[in-house]
Amino acid sequence: MRINSPKVIDEELEEMLLEMEEENTPRIVRNVEGGKKRKSNKKRKWSLKYKRSINCKKPKGFSQRQYCKRINKTKKIKNRLKK
Repeated sequence: MRINSPKVIDEELEEMLLEMEEENTPRIVRNVEGGKKRKSNKKRKWSLKYKRSINCKKPKGFSQRQYCKRINKTKKIKNRLKK
């Protein structure tokens, strides 16, 4: 979707530009309800409910282990600052 783009003389160059534009456009994913939903590349945050549900005595998976490691580390630092 180019607006007010200059005329391109070379057809191969124009095709290349069109391909580049298609690569840069965000993907559109159909929602279950039939509406359009844009797919974003942002990292999704864990909800507070999910964070509280993690058992740090027995974490499941790499991400939960890293989360628990960070939580334990911050707790140790806070305890040292209180003393």
